[in-house]
Amino acid sequence: MRIKRGLLALALSAILGIGQLQAADHGYKGFVEGGFTAGLGNWDFHRLEILTSHGYQFSPYLFVGGGLGFQYYTLPEWFELPLFVDLRSSLLPGRKLTPVVGVKMGYTLDLSDGITGNGFFASPTVGLRYALNGHGALRFDIGYAVQRTGIEIYIPGIYYDTQQISLNGLALRLGYEF
Repeated sequence: MRIKRGLLALALSAILGIGQLQAADHGYKGFVEGGFTAGLGNWDFHRLEILTSHGYQFSPYLFVGGGLGFQYYTLPEWFELPLFVDLRSSLLPGRKLTPVVGVKMGYTLDLSDGITGNGFFASPTVGLRYALNGHGALRFDIGYAVQRTGIEIYIPGIYYDTQQISLNGLALRLGYEF
């Protein structure tokens, strides 16, 4: 019975790519990123963020995964949790330094006053990937961030309204790939 369980666990690990934490042409891959988004336009709300995504490297050119993050808006102060699909590609795989492109798309939850739905989230990026000796890589990405959200406009006794706005910005991120 123990042998059957061991073989089943080994088979599941092989199928899911668990334990394969190396830079490979295919298999499990993860990313951790920290960054800053400078708000642009009429609603120039700046934010700090930590993002992580995990998924499958289908080929040297295609990674598909899912992720989540934590965003801290500085003024006015509030917190958000983006949930997203992450698509990435290395344009010249096999080199120590290679250009990369990617896009994250999903939905954001507002964590400031309980957990409430907030709106659409997207962030296309371009950048550079620097392979480290052994496993992993460092990444630098620059991109555009789009965040839809609702705001309340309230003047006591005179006016109240809720409007959907876009909080767009220039995103700079530094990350580690494993």
